[in-house]
Amino acid sequence: MEPQIFFGFRLPVIFNREGKWFIASCPLLDVHSQGTTEAKAKSNLVEALQLFIESCFERGTLHQVFEESGFELQHGTPRRSPPPENMIDDPLYLGIPANAQAHAN
Repeated sequence: MEPQIFFGFRLPVIFNREGKWFIASCPLLDVHSQGTTEAKAKSNLVEALQLFIESCFERGTLHQVFEESGFELQHGTPRRSPPPENMIDDPLYLGIPANAQAHAN
């Protein structure tokens, strides 16, 4: 079985409507998506964020992207609280090949 890593994000999201389209944006990571409903735009944004983060991980730039976006590394147990309005929880699962090398910055 291939090792798995799971981590999640709580990210701010902005919804706008342009004509018949709903635009969902995560300004913190400059990732955007759209859909014919707000729910579809949100679902598409979650997928776009997952692909963006996975791509950064695979290229070894995840730490740099987070640092440039204002994230800070924190240790300890995360606090669980309900997400405030205009926030989304974005789960991400990454499969790590057995022969993978870690990218450390």
